[in-house]
Amino acid sequence: MSMNRRRLLLRHEYDKYIHFEDKEAERICIEKWDKDGDGKLSKEEAAQVEYLGNLTLSKDANFAELQYFTGLKQIAYQNRLFLSGRAGRVVIPGQINTTGVDGINIVFDDRGYDNSRLEVVALGEIRNMQYIGITNKKEEFVPFLTIVLPNTPTPPEFSTYWCGPYAKRNTMYVPDSSVELYKAANVPNVENILPMSEYKGNY
Repeated sequence: MSMNRRRLLLRHEYDKYIHFEDKEAERICIEKWDKDGDGKLSKEEAAQVEYLGNLTLSKDANFAELQYFTGLKQIAYQNRLFLSGRAGRVVIPGQINTTGVDGINIVFDDRGYDNSRLEVVALGEIRNMQYIGITNKKEEFVPFLTIVLPNTPTPPEFSTYWCGPYAKRNTMYVPDSSVELYKAANVPNVENILPMSEYKGNY
């Protein structure tokens, strides 16, 4: 077998699996959804998951790999994700168009942390931003929430408390051509609306 052929096979094998940034998220997902028992979670296994149920990740967890769960269905109260700590990042897969109890319900528990840095990236076209919960109960601990909407050119519907009562310094990244449209929509509790071309993260 040629060296190039060997490299292609190794790359194919590597690309079959999800490579988690967060080890706790990896452990929980393998425990719940590793059907073939090989100690790894393939992208195919993730795509077969229809409901998260109640999924809790520990302190400062990141779950960008949620984007590979492309079979999740939007059923009320069936997809609830809880993260704790002063930092957290979630990437919502493209088929989800609603955040909150009717789509995917994300709750950040950042109680006791000042200046928390929280981020949600939605790969699909979001139509309804019902709720992204932040359970910080103290006004002096103000969380910073970043919402990234690369594929939502039209502002979705926002509920009044879509991010809870204390997350008021939120930043939103939207398609470059939609910045003025979002500003005109007067999205509640958003301090900055910025173009995707200025976003420095990955998704």
